[in-house]
Amino acid sequence: MATEDYIPRKAIPVTPEQMKKLRELIPFGFHGLVFRAIIDDLIDVLERCGPEILIPIVKRKMKLEKWSNVIKEGSDEARNTPQINSKDGQS
Repeated sequence: MATEDYIPRKAIPVTPEQMKKLRELIPFGFHGLVFRAIIDDLIDVLERCGPEILIPIVKRKMKLEKWSNVIKEGSDEARNTPQINSKDGQS
């Protein structure tokens, strides 16, 4: 396969309940569009705040609707969280 034909993909496991809700709530054909938009926003937040922002996201202390506030207000939420250990991703 030629390099220009390569399309990177990211596969993650989801629960049956998550898959059911995604199928119910996101119209057919929109899944890729929605997840690519979320990934772009996550990259933007990470570039502005650094990897420390992952802790409140993973611990569900910061949900998707707050990401835009982080972009606007800076990284206060990230500065008030523990550092991520780069070897194992643990705080």
